[in-house]
Amino acid sequence: MCFAFNAVAHAESYNNYMRLDLGAAFLSDVKNDRDWQGVKKDKDGFHYGLNYGYQIHENFRGELAISRMDGMKVKGGNSSSQKFDTTTLMAKGYVDWPVYDATKLYLSAGAGVAVNKAGKLYSENVIRFDESISEGFVWSLGVGSNYMLSDCLSADLQYNFYDLGKIKTPSVYANGVVRQAPIFKARAHSVTVGLSYHY
Repeated sequence: MCFAFNAVAHAESYNNYMRLDLGAAFLSDVKNDRDWQGVKKDKDGFHYGLNYGYQIHENFRGELAISRMDGMKVKGGNSSSQKFDTTTLMAKGYVDWPVYDATKLYLSAGAGVAVNKAGKLYSENVIRFDESISEGFVWSLGVGSNYMLSDCLSADLQYNFYDLGKIKTPSVYANGVVRQAPIFKARAHSVTVGLSYHY
């Protein structure tokens, strides 16, 4: 049962926690391996995730995090557009700095696997690239703050930068020619709020 926050009781009793995050993802940088008509960000998306964490030390904790960025799009100069969704599974480390009994600031770094899904692509001449799924390496850096609402509930506000790796779209054979789609390298910013249960 959760009560009003007690720093001593919390430090002695609760090392594990589960956190639910919800926020927004903003594509910051989209680069492709060839000139694809000035590709640029077209739409930002949502970011949500579930995390299991363990407080190893007063100033250090680790997390296993699964999250999803949904609804992002890029667009080329010839009205080509494509939707991207990304699911990540990451191990994260946090360095905490308590600034008051119930409040702390932190830095984080993480690495893991990203499953990037590229939606169907429609170009000006109606050639379509079917959707595809590619796996790759993802890493992140973050900063945030945590406030203990009670002995077993806390609220987070955090920012993360993600390098999502490569997002591939398959080539197709059309009109006697192999049409090669670009391979993107995507990066994103994320701002989320979270609610943690400590046990």
